[in-house]
Amino acid sequence: MFEIESLRADKTAVIVVDMQNAFVAEGAPFYSEMGNRILAPMAAFLDQCRGRGFRVIYTEDCKLPGKSNVLQEGLPGLEIHPMVRPKDHESVVRKYNYSGFFGTNMDILLRAGGIDTVAVTGVCTDVCCLSTARDAMFLGYRVAFLSDMTGTFAFPDKGYGPGDALAQHQMALRNVAFSTGLVLTSAEFLALPTEGKE
Repeated sequence: MFEIESLRADKTAVIVVDMQNAFVAEGAPFYSEMGNRILAPMAAFLDQCRGRGFRVIYTEDCKLPGKSNVLQEGLPGLEIHPMVRPKDHESVVRKYNYSGFFGTNMDILLRAGGIDTVAVTGVCTDVCCLSTARDAMFLGYRVAFLSDMTGTFAFPDKGYGPGDALAQHQMALRNVAFSTGLVLTSAEFLALPTEGKE
């Protein structure tokens, strides 16, 4: 249903969703072990993407005053983890909801750059990554969703039973594959034929 047979370097962007200390640093208040485990592989992957000429854009989850005591301006939880922090020229899109597109300038940045394909990475697979991927699809972008460059955490029981992190992750991948975009590994993504490599 969702096919991406090749890429154009100048029309492809990698969206790095919320790889912030509050989620991926050890001991973080919203700690995702899966997110922490992908820090080193993601750093290497992003460098490969940059080398191919893909644009890298970050999202930063931020809460309004009174909504969170860790994801606010000036607090260390808001900062993107140093292992995957943006390069000086790369954009960081601040968002106040789950999606990287809702109420942000993400769509403007991508369209101004001629982007038509996005690869979604980061945390959490089943919340902010899924929401970002779905909005990208709604807006007409081709969506690649990278199964080994996304991660989540276990959900507490809110009346329907607890959610195991791996089960939540896999459920989101099935959801994306059926309704939103092409699910593939980072190696499969990098193996796609690419025009205009630097």
